[in-house]
Amino acid sequence: MTWSVKDFEGLVKICYGEEQRERLKRPLSSVSWKLMLAQYHADESKKLYRSYLSEESVEGTVEELVQVVGQVLMAASGSVEADKFKEARILSEAHLIAYAQSLHSIADILAQVIYLGINLESKLTEPIPADNRKLYNVNEGMRKEKIALGVVKAVDAFKQSPKFLYLQAYVNTTKHYSLVDVTHQISLKSSIPRYGIQILPFEYKGHSFPKKWAYDFVVQDFKAIRESIICVGNELNRFLRSVAGV
Repeated sequence: MTWSVKDFEGLVKICYGEEQRERLKRPLSSVSWKLMLAQYHADESKKLYRSYLSEESVEGTVEELVQVVGQVLMAASGSVEADKFKEARILSEAHLIAYAQSLHSIADILAQVIYLGINLESKLTEPIPADNRKLYNVNEGMRKEKIALGVVKAVDAFKQSPKFLYLQAYVNTTKHYSLVDVTHQISLKSSIPRYGIQILPFEYKGHSFPKKWAYDFVVQDFKAIRESIICVGNELNRFLRSVAGV
């Protein structure tokens, strides 16, 4: 699934002029940059936990699991190598938090992209000041005045998806309240052994969130959230085509 950002910029120029397209450039490029940043931290988090396994180890094999168990046991020994392994696990968690914060910040940058991309300043009865253009506020403004309802629907799907709600809760908890507890888990329950950081259950604003493998958080959740953003982008293009009559 893709979103043609080039088409989006071209349509903005056709509908609202070159000056509006220029205003859009920085927030639009910031969405791509934040996605790349989130991917970088996700990759580093995954890589660090494997950094003390031999290069010959193959993910998902019994031999690899034996190495992991050995490293976990050694981590309790107090040796220099054990300290290095503990440090790798701590850094892995640090990249996990950075990944989540980078990905979550896209929501409000996306609000700027929507606001400028469909020129809401000239469409809303009460324009929204730049410092108050949160995704919720922009979407509610469009909903209230029945503007680009396809975009509104796509944003609703994005913000209400279980994976985004988990991301939002995790980021707001780690930023404003406390770190979310993690454990370094080895599981033999499935046909393919699993190991790594597991985020433990936590609560945010009265809602309970279950335990989750960090690997699933940075792979499956990232893919789903990225696709939701692409859906919003495609709806923006569809709306602008209707405005431009192309």
